Amino acid sequence: MFTFHGGKILEGRQVIPSRPLEEFCQPIALAALIVPAAAKRALLQELRMSGIYEAVLFPEMEHRALEIRQQRVKAYVKPG
Repeated sequence: MFTFHGGKILEGRQVIPSRPLEEFCQPIALAALIVPAAAKRALLQELRMSGIYEAVLFPEMEHRALEIRQQRVKAYVKPG
């Protein structure tokens, strides 16, 4: 699921309030899309090729570290 939202919580405290999407645009502009489970891998690959992945969306240290670890594992593990 992908969402567009605001807000920020740091150390369990809301520092930037979130607001409903309807405050940003007309409800007619909002849509819900269901991505079939079988299409998930291809969609994630397309997003990655477009420069959209977890460490970009969530730039905190733990997400960056996970990205680096996953890339290193891929570099050392040959497809079987």
